[in-house]
Amino acid sequence: MEGCRPSDELDRTWGYSRNLLRCTCGRHAWAGVLYADAGDAAKAVGAALSWTRRERPGKRLRFVLGAGDRIKCEQAAYAIQSLVGGDQVELLVDGDAWAPEPRSDLFKPDWAKAIADRQDRLAPSALDALASKASVDRFCWYRSVTGQGWSGRLRGLEVCRVTDSVQAFLFGVGRPGAPGDGDGGVKVRRISAARVKFLEVAAELAGPGTSDVGDVALPFTRLDSAAHLLRRLADARIEELASAEHMLEADVLAGRLRLVAGGSALQPLEQRYPFQFPTRWWPGGKPRYVDVLAHAGDVPWLVELKVDGGQGSYIRDGIVQVALYRECVRRAASVDPWFRSMKLDRRKTRAALVIPPLVGKNREALLEDHLGLAKLFEVELIVEPRATKASLLRRDPSSS
Repeated sequence: MEGCRPSDELDRTWGYSRNLLRCTCGRHAWAGVLYADAGDAAKAVGAALSWTRRERPGKRLRFVLGAGDRIKCEQAAYAIQSLVGGDQVELLVDGDAWAPEPRSDLFKPDWAKAIADRQDRLAPSALDALASKASVDRFCWYRSVTGQGWSGRLRGLEVCRVTDSVQAFLFGVGRPGAPGDGDGGVKVRRISAARVKFLEVAAELAGPGTSDVGDVALPFTRLDSAAHLLRRLADARIEELASAEHMLEADVLAGRLRLVAGGSALQPLEQRYPFQFPTRWWPGGKPRYVDVLAHAGDVPWLVELKVDGGQGSYIRDGIVQVALYRECVRRAASVDPWFRSMKLDRRKTRAALVIPPLVGKNREALLEDHLGLAKLFEVELIVEPRATKASLLRRDPSSS
């Protein structure tokens, strides 16, 4: 490529993907992604820009997408184009210069309708009755806007699902994983610790009128029985065996943890029946959900949460993620009526990433690196001491 010779001798302690290559010619840096998922390719550009900003400031990046699925390459190019301008990145798809596509409204019409409709939709009385009877303050009903029904969660962990018709409370935690090798080479299904605990608690309560406590959800039609199981799951603190990010998300949504970004305290937009705001990163893409939709005055804030997942690419990927969320919302004119009804200006939408304090000898250099990339993508970086699983367990303010 014009005499460029790539080298993959990158310092792996910084968490760089092996798809990221640096150029030895000195004129520019470039990255090649072969057969990559479009989302991964979009995140790789964040790593490439981070590296060039530190090692070759002012150098233009040539980002090469190719040798794979043409559609995926074009999807990745669309996402990258949403993040950075042509003065920073030259895109090539299968060796040809990428012709920028007009940035379109990626919001699906049925999403806009579902979000608008939810303002008039209250939870069926049976749902509130279950929450009241169980009296577990860590429990909350979530409403999906891209599907149907309700999700009952203990500090972010789904333990119960209910359809709109409320035929029964369907209890369950997770699903059996894909078969893997067990003792003696026997294929067994992998199963999470939270699901194991759920099956243990549910088996103790199984009685007449309940289904087998196995791979299917356990339905309860009686409010007393459902409330008893929910209370037992809460007493077992089952949510502590699951995702720390879910615990952090639940604490932010419930107001147990307040975040500050842009000099203002962020207020979660919906606390009684939270929902995850859907976005897309390119035309025809799958839905990608925002962890927390908050606001400060009339400014919407999209917040991505990261807990104990790594200090290099994990955080860089999060910066790219939330920047892509923001770009989708800023172009989503179709959902303007809902934003106006909430007294928010969609065009002012901002993005923030919550990360735990960094540790180790490279922590200060890594933080400076992440702050530089966040500034480039106009993302607010929030270092939150509670964004570690140990802190979340130690400081859980719930008493029930």
